[in-house]
Amino acid sequence: MNRWTNTALGGCGVAVWVVLTVPTVAEAHAVGVSAKLKDGKVLVEAYFDDDTPAADAKITVSDLAGMMVAEGKTDSKGVWSFPSPPPGKYKVAVDAGAGHRASDSIIIMSAPRPTEKTSPGYPEGTGAGPRPDELVVVSEGPSRSEFTGWQRFAGAAAGIIVIGGGTWLLTRLLRAAKDRPVAGGKA
Repeated sequence: MNRWTNTALGGCGVAVWVVLTVPTVAEAHAVGVSAKLKDGKVLVEAYFDDDTPAADAKITVSDLAGMMVAEGKTDSKGVWSFPSPPPGKYKVAVDAGAGHRASDSIIIMSAPRPTEKTSPGYPEGTGAGPRPDELVVVSEGPSRSEFTGWQRFAGAAAGIIVIGGGTWLLTRLLRAAKDRPVAGGKA
């Protein structure tokens, strides 16, 4: 073997060692959370990345100072609701057990009076906030469809392409090095 082949094999050995020894985060079954405001209540929905509900998940809502505002558990559909707190920013945390945890920020805005200008997030020029029976998304993170949709597979597909492409390239380079005659040696 020549020096280039030894270097390539040594590099592969280092790469294998790194993959086997460096701890990584495993998210085989991630949990997501989203919140909507309707009829003066905040509806919190907890779900897994395979689009199944996170039933009996513990939910805590706290203000920015860390004071608990509300707590409860999701039903069999992964939904829990609580009365809308005063306007402000809050943190909603979900604990679905077995290390499945997620959190998101929610913003509760006060509906402007008809004589006031509209607040950010409400349709411009309407002079009023949402109707009481209207669902208004108040969470800042991804929606359920974004969290459970096809995009979640994009990272896995990219990884498979990188591994496959890297393997193909390394194989081609090693084969080319093996077939190349060594300078000053036998042909």
